[in-house]
Amino acid sequence: MKTIITNFLIAALFIISPQFSFAELLPEQKNLETTQKQIIEIDAQIEAFRNDVGRYPSNEEGFAVLIENSAKLAGWKGPYLTEESLIDPWDMRIRYITPHSQSPKEYGVYSLGINVIDNVGYVDDVTSWNEPDASYYHEKKQPLPFKSMAGVAFLLFFIWGDIVRRQRNKKKLSEKA
Repeated sequence: MKTIITNFLIAALFIISPQFSFAELLPEQKNLETTQKQIIEIDAQIEAFRNDVGRYPSNEEGFAVLIENSAKLAGWKGPYLTEESLIDPWDMRIRYITPHSQSPKEYGVYSLGINVIDNVGYVDDVTSWNEPDASYYHEKKQPLPFKSMAGVAFLLFFIWGDIVRRQRNKKKLSEKA
């Protein structure tokens, strides 16, 4: 009985403590989320460039004009981006394309995604204009038995407590014999 109470107290501490996302244990899901945040930030910097200079970067200029003002553009207030900010979690450079017919804007920003093949913003690519195909990010399709680390911890402590209880019972039985 004492072991069960101890297990419940420890589990309660984990439940009360800040919750950790199970996605931390799923690297591809975390990479997808990180890349989506990167693309949102890059998109915001492209818009800042447009507000300052009065136009979007051309295909020829690409991200280079957001990093360095080599053309001495009037109104340029950068650098807007760094080379490091253009590398996704799969160690590939994020892409810029203009014009882009599928994007609601005049341009598109995309990462090659998990398969690191340039699908020009489709299949598993992470883009500024649509969601990637979830089947490439297996963790999205797998049912998760626990939504947080607290659930996993609770199960582990419960199993641990049961093992300890069984060992004590065996020891008591062997002492009686």
